[in-house]
Amino acid sequence: MRSSKETSDLHAQRSTHEADTRMVLCAVHDQFRTVVVSSQDTDVLLLLVAHFERAQCEHLWMMLGTSKKRSYIPVNVVYDKLE
Repeated sequence: MRSSKETSDLHAQRSTHEADTRMVLCAVHDQFRTVVVSSQDTDVLLLLVAHFERAQCEHLWMMLGTSKKRSYIPVNVVYDKLE
């Protein structure tokens, strides 16, 4: 038996996953030389690394943190360390 809360939680997770996927696909297929994806979600980093070989940009970064303390992860470095 499912409650309405479980159903809405599942819908929220599905919507978040779809948004992450769309964001990553846009970043990977972008024509700019440098692309920075802003996200706090580690799923986004994993998707960026998984699709890095298809990236059309020269530099792909993930920005995380707050406006006062930001950090940037170079996706290519993560990708290279996993090979």
